[in-house]
Amino acid sequence: MPIAQKAIEIAIEEVDVELSGPSEIAILLTNDKRQQELNNNWRKKNKSTNVLSFPQVTKFSKLNGLIGDISFAFETIKKEAEQLNINFSDHFIHLLIHGFLHLLSYNHENEKQAKIMEMTEIKILEKMGIANPYNLDILNEK
Repeated sequence: MPIAQKAIEIAIEEVDVELSGPSEIAILLTNDKRQQELNNNWRKKNKSTNVLSFPQVTKFSKLNGLIGDISFAFETIKKEAEQLNINFSDHFIHLLIHGFLHLLSYNHENEKQAKIMEMTEIKILEKMGIANPYNLDILNEK
């Protein structure tokens, strides 16, 4: 089973979301310039970012059909993985889980919500054998 599919399946189990039919996620792996354009167009932030999520489902609803889109900035993710001295694949999977949780209406707009989202990510990553990314200094600086 491909690692990205496994990560999403573990995330679905962890958050106990119900699938009510075939579901899909559209994934875009793009460059920093295009990611910056997307971030500016949709979030009014004129800078690149590692991951963007565009949900297509109602908050905490059963999943069926298109769940949403997740866009990744390859250059940013590669640079962050190098700075963190971690495997690109591990960092990408973390961001995939992070983006997927956003599709399911998780957020980090306040400290309580951020803690819930982080703990959920950590549990999913642990089941995949990936270290807690929030123990890494560079992520704590953001």
